[in-house]
Amino acid sequence: MKLTSSWILHASAAFFCSATALGQNGSQTWLQDDNFQRSISVYDPNGHAFVNKYDNVEGSPFLFDDWKMCDIEISGKKFDHCKMKLDLVSQSVHFLTTDGKEMQAQAGVIDHITFSDSSLEPASRYEFLSKLPPIDKHKNSDFYEVLAKGKIMMLKSISKRVVETKNEVSGDIRKEIVTDEDYYFEINGQMIAVKRDKAFILGLMDGGSRAKVESFASANKLGYKSYTDMAKIVSYYNSILG
Repeated sequence: MKLTSSWILHASAAFFCSATALGQNGSQTWLQDDNFQRSISVYDPNGHAFVNKYDNVEGSPFLFDDWKMCDIEISGKKFDHCKMKLDLVSQSVHFLTTDGKEMQAQAGVIDHITFSDSSLEPASRYEFLSKLPPIDKHKNSDFYEVLAKGKIMMLKSISKRVVETKNEVSGDIRKEIVTDEDYYFEINGQMIAVKRDKAFILGLMDGGSRAKVESFASANKLGYKSYTDMAKIVSYYNSILG
């Protein structure tokens, strides 16, 4: 039987994650390692082990350069305490096999990933979602950082790309990774590009809640031009809806 990339990733995950899956009734079922003993090879979509394409490129393609512990979700199955890296050029996840080889999962396989960064005090968590509607240059398989959750979800796209520049004198080619950031709201399955405008943001909210939101923003000295402040305003709005 030919294994799909999704099932191959499931097999690997069982060996370095503590895995649980939600059953149809919402109960948790433990996925035992021996369920996957026949599927321990991990390959990218082309059937090859991951090859580093960034050796001669300045900058990092990753969200974090070092391996971070995370929880992931694949087609409703949850895997806890995995060690992974998020490649923001390819919008894919890198992980280690049991023998220490770095592998790359196919873009779009993982639906949900939450990183834990214990190097900070207090420890921080970063939640990312994929499988959201395409918008602008972003595909369905791209990841978004979740800044606010609820009726209005505020999302941050962090994408990286390789840019080449040529030295006009020497003719040398320099390759560098640059970062692009975009912000969106997701409301009822629709993606909306964020505008840093008070009237625009309040216009997305229920009329009966706008006065409370304005009072909250004023009392906490929050503005509508700052994305950080905006996430706090949207989180407050979601909280008062119950």
